[in-house]
Amino acid sequence: MTEITTSAFLNKGSVKQFTHILSLYPTALKLKADTKPKPAELIKLDEWYQTALPKTLKSRNPAHLTHDELINLIKWKQTRGKFRPKLRELVTMNSPRVVMADSKKAFRALQKKGDLNVAVSYLCNLKGIGPSTASAILTAYAPQTAAFMADECLAAVPEIEGIDCSIGEYLDLMRYLRDASARLSTSTLVWTPHQVELALWTHYTLLMLKPELLQEDGAEDAVLPADAEDSNPLDLHNGIGLNGGPPSAQDLDDEASFPISDEPNSNSSQYSKNHESDPGSPTYNSQLPRREQTQVEIDSDVNASTEVTATYCSKDQELDTFEPDRKRVKVD
Repeated sequence: MTEITTSAFLNKGSVKQFTHILSLYPTALKLKADTKPKPAELIKLDEWYQTALPKTLKSRNPAHLTHDELINLIKWKQTRGKFRPKLRELVTMNSPRVVMADSKKAFRALQKKGDLNVAVSYLCNLKGIGPSTASAILTAYAPQTAAFMADECLAAVPEIEGIDCSIGEYLDLMRYLRDASARLSTSTLVWTPHQVELALWTHYTLLMLKPELLQEDGAEDAVLPADAEDSNPLDLHNGIGLNGGPPSAQDLDDEASFPISDEPNSNSSQYSKNHESDPGSPTYNSQLPRREQTQVEIDSDVNASTEVTATYCSKDQELDTFEPDRKRVKVD
């Protein structure tokens, strides 16, 4: 019997399998919605996140996220995944001006340098925003570069503990997703990290709620529609090709082109040198282990820098980027 674990699917799944599983995303979403008190709410929020929000972000110059959109994104994230009681209240405390400013910086860092590490760090300056939520924001903006750090995706990579939900763990997850993207893509058909993430989420959700849809022998033997390669398995703008299925190389040429660079140490150091004049720029001490990094932020009131050693919160405590009992200097 072929393995049907999501981990095996990530590492061994064929293009045919991934295409089939991706086409089942609406089915998996409905099954997930049916476990919620208000099923229609999740369907509506997901359509907004996958389709409307990406178009809105790309229409702005410069690209940025609004306060209302951030609140709606948190609502989508909690409805689709795990509910964390105080998260939305904490996120609401961010001012519209700060949300706009930090999201501009994050999107610019991703567009100009393809630096996921720095982009996530900027968003984590916002109250209540950890790497997981930051990844959702970046994915809505650049699905060809980023992917959402969903619990279901972390479950597909046993090598990542997923306890801290740190930036380092997100970058590790992205490496696995990019490896799968490279394995599945051809010169004319490109799988984005976001598409791989959606397929993993679908596989895991079906495995939990309706495993018979995966078939015991895996999706390799699943019968696909005759026009499967010419049709769109998901009618989603975010990360889906213009002509259906995974985007082609031409599709990605039509989108914003982002260089890819996510090494947590080297890029952080280079970024620090280029942004010393920016008081909102986070700088990480590359000599410290991932779980304990030093963030240096400038307190504009006292015109001095303060080092704060902090540990990332767990996923169940994603109220801030760092544990709430640690001292932290913020710059509005």
